[in-house]
Amino acid sequence: MRPQLSLDDLDEPRGLTRAELMTATEVADLVGVPVSTVREWGRNGTLPRVKLGRHVRFIRSHVVQVILDAEQGGGE
Repeated sequence: MRPQLSLDDLDEPRGLTRAELMTATEVADLVGVPVSTVREWGRNGTLPRVKLGRHVRFIRSHVVQVILDAEQGGGE
């Protein structure tokens, strides 16, 4: 299981823009998997997520990093 990333893990401290926060639907479209798969990956720690109250968002740079790590490591 991957450790949960936080906003402190971003390369440079700054405010996030709306474009950097993705919904599960946006991540699913990017990766080409069902939304339910993205939600499960978020729950089990495969894909880092940020909970904002009742809402869950994914930080674009974290999603990209997980994809690149999976490509380099041959996936999990």
